[in-house]
Amino acid sequence: MTQKSEQAPEPVDIYLDVNHVWQLDPEHNIAEEERRTICAIACMKMLIDYVLPEKADISLHKIFQDMHSVGAQNSNMHWKHADQVNYFKQLGLIAWRRNWLAPNPDPKWFAENETYNNQQLIAVSQQMIDELHTGGYTKQALHSIRKSLDNNVPVIVSVAPGFSENKQDHQIVINGYGNDGKTEWVYYVDPILSPDKHQDRQKVSLEYFLKHFNNRAIFVKQPEPSEI
Repeated sequence: MTQKSEQAPEPVDIYLDVNHVWQLDPEHNIAEEERRTICAIACMKMLIDYVLPEKADISLHKIFQDMHSVGAQNSNMHWKHADQVNYFKQLGLIAWRRNWLAPNPDPKWFAENETYNNQQLIAVSQQMIDELHTGGYTKQALHSIRKSLDNNVPVIVSVAPGFSENKQDHQIVINGYGNDGKTEWVYYVDPILSPDKHQDRQKVSLEYFLKHFNNRAIFVKQPEPSEI
């Protein structure tokens, strides 16, 4: 008995109109050498502008100063995902981070090491439960990223050197996905690209994305009225 081939996915096109923020823009009033390492801050600004438009007056410079004041960079000058999560949390969002390659993924770890509250623990626990039926860690990650996009919330992800113009690990915003029945892609907004190189509905193939994806992401969502 021959096994049926896997059916092609139904055509879909999900796109969230996230405003591009260029990390190297001199108008950020940040030293040039520091602007080269603030992709995480630029991604945070993009997410805040989209998810919390009433707080769009929070400047990139303000986010940079706030994050810098709490020592949110490690010895390699990379911004700590845990501190990014805390910043979103302080703005009233439910935020959490994921590393699908973590050896022992247990939500309790976040409570013990990163002071996650009940809202955060419920969110990350539910996300892990939802992923159980999807297969390996790559499918789990894609499932959760797509579900966030379906709920109208972009996702910050980490990508390896060479994804675009980045020469080191880098953060971008995933703002959509799609397929035409034959090929699959993801839409993204990349803070390292200058305005003349950034494009609306900028996309790469799913295969290209997965080749560079570091299996790390930051999620946010608005609390339900009952959670406020």
